[in-house]
Amino acid sequence: MFGNRAMIQPEAGPIIRPLATFFGVILDFLYNIVYAITPGELHTLGISIILFTLVSKSLTFPLTYKSQKSMQAMQRLQPELDKIKKKYENSKAPDDQKKMGQEINKLYSENKVSPLMGCLPMFIQFPIFMSMFHIMNQPYRFVTRLGEIYSTLADTIIASFNPDAAGIFQNPEGIVVLTELAYGKVPPGMEISVLVSDDLRRLLARLNPYEWDIFMNAITPEAAAQIQPYLDSKMSTEFFLGITLVENVGFTFPAILIPVLCVIFTFLTGYMTSKNQPKPTEPAQKIQQQMMLYMMPAMMGFITFGMPAGVGVYWVTSSGLQILQQYFTGKRAKAKEAKAAV
Repeated sequence: MFGNRAMIQPEAGPIIRPLATFFGVILDFLYNIVYAITPGELHTLGISIILFTLVSKSLTFPLTYKSQKSMQAMQRLQPELDKIKKKYENSKAPDDQKKMGQEINKLYSENKVSPLMGCLPMFIQFPIFMSMFHIMNQPYRFVTRLGEIYSTLADTIIASFNPDAAGIFQNPEGIVVLTELAYGKVPPGMEISVLVSDDLRRLLARLNPYEWDIFMNAITPEAAAQIQPYLDSKMSTEFFLGITLVENVGFTFPAILIPVLCVIFTFLTGYMTSKNQPKPTEPAQKIQQQMMLYMMPAMMGFITFGMPAGVGVYWVTSSGLQILQQYFTGKRAKAKEAKAAV
């Protein structure tokens, strides 16, 4: 999964599979629109991912907006929370701690806020993020146009191996190369054949440009000439701002900028969120908040480093939109408070 060695992924589980199917339908719909209005196929998948992110953020906006309002309300309750905690700060008796918890819960209930609402945006993001990971590993299964390109490409490659009357395969070196490449990408317990169209498509989705060059140089010029137009179409569709979206990021440039941006945008999102949350009074809570503020961005950078670049494009776009949403929501809340104070 990690680095530039793109492994063939097993089928998604019973939770992610239907979600990936649902989000795949949306992505396919948007792709068809982009494909219809843009010249050629260049950047179509990348633009579709950005539009998909806009749509998904729009659909989840009511929930994330409610979460932000709840956090802002909790921040306004901070003085009351401090009073309650100060009231019991010198007592560690179980009964007093229970009373403190009851008073805090009553305060939350009376003001219709919940401390768990702050986690809601992340809970919403995670299934979409994992669905995008599954989609970008096998994009041909979800984007109709890509499915057509992959099928034609796989069938053309298999046709170039057709045995003659004596049963001898043509381009045997090409078969050997693809088999060796597949061997390094198939996880334990999975078997694929480069002579089976569906299996071959799974492999083709995980080949990087360097590996394609190895294969194309291993077959005859005639076979390469037949395959090249469909390969160009695949590469053009999956190419976006100098990045191949289905290829794992690794250390390639400019793809390496994606995890860097993920770190920056995730940190900014967490920082803006922490500003709207009640400030922790306990040392352990302060340490926990600081750890989350810095560990989450580092984790997202590490994860997206070893994922298809398209997943990182989704996360960067989503985080950027989240930052804008938090900024304007916060600005609006402050304007309301200022108006109410007059």
